[in-house]
Amino acid sequence: MQLLNGIRVTKHFIERYAERVLKIGKYNYSAMRIKVLEDLIERMTMVEKQSFGLLCSSRNLKFPLGGVYRMVICNKSLITIY
Repeated sequence: MQLLNGIRVTKHFIERYAERVLKIGKYNYSAMRIKVLEDLIERMTMVEKQSFGLLCSSRNLKFPLGGVYRMVICNKSLITIY
């Protein structure tokens, strides 16, 4: 999880990730946060992992995840996922 050091993960991001990527409706937030972050890192390709650290400090960024989803990042905060 060193990849996400210094990155703020919003509650909205956790909720949308669980709903859209993991297809889970009801959950315990604190347990789901850990599961979401582990799954996020696992789904990222090596190229995505390498470029994530460089680009996450951008003001507004839509970053790909596994070629299927897009994460919205703003000022080192994960906002949502499409």
